[in-house]
Order: sequence, then C-alpha cells, then structure tokens
Amino acid sequence: MKRKVKILFIDDSIDDVDLAVRELQRAGFIPEVLKVTSGDDFERALDSDRWDVILCERRVPLFEAADAWRMVRSRKQKTPFAIFTDLIYGEDLNALLDAGIYNFIDKNRMQTIAPMIDRLTAKPRHTARK
Repeated sequence: MKRKVKILFIDDSIDDVDLAVRELQRAGFIPEVLKVTSGDDFERALDSDRWDVILCERRVPLFEAADAWRMVRSRKQKTPFAIFTDLIYGEDLNALLDAGIYNFIDKNRMQTIAPMIDRLTAKPRHTARK
C-alpha cells in the first residue's frame, strides 16, 4: 500500500534529495518534499506547514543540523528529525549526540532511508492499559 509522507529536507545537494525521493517511491511511499538550504528558509517552512519528518544534512553553508534541531525543539514541535549525511564521526558525531539527535541516515546506504522513515513516522499500535 502506498503511503504519503511529507518530508522537509535541509540539504544543499539536489542530487541526494532526488536519490532519496526515488528510493522512497521504490519502497512504496508517496513523498511530498520541500528542500531548503538556509536557516531562514527552514524557519519559514516550519511556520508554513506540518511535516511528517525532517531530514537534515549535518552542515550546509551557514547552517548546521544542531541549529535546526534547536529551532524545532524551541517550538515544542515533536516532528521526527534525522541527520541525512554521508560522513560523520568524531567531534561532529559527539556534538549531535550531545544535542539529543539519535537518528542518522547514511547517504551512501540509501536503501536504509525507507525503513528509517517508516520507523520515524509509525503510529503507535496500541497503548498500555493500567
């Protein structure tokens, strides 16, 4: 069954976003996508619509993933957020983990994007009863 998903990408590579969209379509998603490349554009996108998930490159010129994460949290939004990048390790990784970002999608393993989007956007199946 096809499932619609609204994704806000913060990325400066149109090729990477296009590859991600094609992989999601192949996996049965119907992605509605907006790609932004700056903090101002990201803020406008947060104000203009509700997103099922936010995928953020670790760093684009003049804007970093940790900044995007803080913007989402300062608005008390619970939109699922994942880092969408190719190489990350050392101090960069530790800074993101320290900020509270625990979801990562490796651009070099694009086949992992659909399972991650599925997991991030899954509705709870049931609630525990007391």
